[in-house]
Amino acid sequence: MHRSTAVGAAVVALAGLVLAGCTPGDEPAILVEGSPDRFLDPVHVTLTGLPPGEDVQVRAEVRSDLTWRSSATYTADDRGRVDLDTATPRDAPFDEPDGTGLFWTLAPVDPADDAARTDAWFAREHTVRLTAHVDGVVVASADLHREDALSQVRVEPVEQDGMVGRWAVPTAWTPDPAKPVPAVLVFGGSEGGIDAAEEDAALTAYRGYPALAISYFASPGQPATLDEVPVETFLRALDWLRVQPGVDPERILTYGTSRGGEMALWLAAHRPDLVHGAIAPVGAHALMCSPDDCGPAWALGGVPLENLRVGFVSDYPPGDVPEGSPLVPVEDIRGPVVLACGGQDALWPSCTYAVHASTRLDDLRPGDHELVYEPDADHFVSASPMIPRGLDDPATAQATHRARVAFSAALDDALRRSVR
Repeated sequence: MHRSTAVGAAVVALAGLVLAGCTPGDEPAILVEGSPDRFLDPVHVTLTGLPPGEDVQVRAEVRSDLTWRSSATYTADDRGRVDLDTATPRDAPFDEPDGTGLFWTLAPVDPADDAARTDAWFAREHTVRLTAHVDGVVVASADLHREDALSQVRVEPVEQDGMVGRWAVPTAWTPDPAKPVPAVLVFGGSEGGIDAAEEDAALTAYRGYPALAISYFASPGQPATLDEVPVETFLRALDWLRVQPGVDPERILTYGTSRGGEMALWLAAHRPDLVHGAIAPVGAHALMCSPDDCGPAWALGGVPLENLRVGFVSDYPPGDVPEGSPLVPVEDIRGPVVLACGGQDALWPSCTYAVHASTRLDDLRPGDHELVYEPDADHFVSASPMIPRGLDDPATAQATHRARVAFSAALDDALRRSVR
């Protein structure tokens, strides 16, 4: 099953559309539909009043400490319109219709600034200037303000009971015991540490839900590698999260990416008393072996948990897991399950497990789950949409971004459906 979240339909007329006093339809104009300010929300851009059948180059530019630019050329239809959601570009760094293409293909004007891609989009607000060019002349423009996501979130360290954590909450949230909300336990993958989990937790808080990010290895006081990592690390974090003011202890979701995905599913399946649902992009519904020597990656009570002794590279097609695999009983998960994968994942066979897990859920527990499966996408399908990050391979970039949009919508949907 594959759903997406509808975007609001109100048309936003932006100040400075050009040619003051003109209305859409009699002079070139750029119209924006959706929520331009919201960092994670897609926007829908339509050009009107263009010469029918003429080429128009649409450019995007962001100026902060750096200058970023992108462009795409389209042909106006017989009504003089170009809808970026449905129009096929004639000349662009993406091949298929994509209303967000100008955003995720933004690139620094100076290639030496490319290293700044990682944090710029989270740490500051920015304005995207859109311009329409016909025969080299600017005929319309519009400014889109995109807010700083991190300014809407408060993040505090949590270091107790051996935990290495970060507690992320919406700045506008006031805990109300009478109206508790779902919360999310977030952890990363084989990179270890807390950085990736902290980012995902902050963006979960930006969506409106408190989230606790934790490290489970490669931080002080923890195993140095993904070898016999104690499940108790996660259980202690769940205990802490469940007693936080304003948190609904019956609506805790686990959110683990890649290697973290298997533990997100394992916790939700084996501890339904603590976990309501699971988010597991590019994860597995089997406990895999450690990446170094294929020994046990996880342990409970000091006893290694049974794992699947195959490495990260597999010839198994999507949905065809090795016979006799010690699978997580995902059908025992009480609440929503979100899976996502890319068929061109070069890091490990995530679609082998995601497709099989989805089929198992369809067969044994139909209903509250969603699979985002993009055959041409790579491993990084759960990163934030609308930003130019981790999309450097032209062969997979557009499909990967398409998966990001779908995963973001599925995550929003699962969180909303967890509210009581």
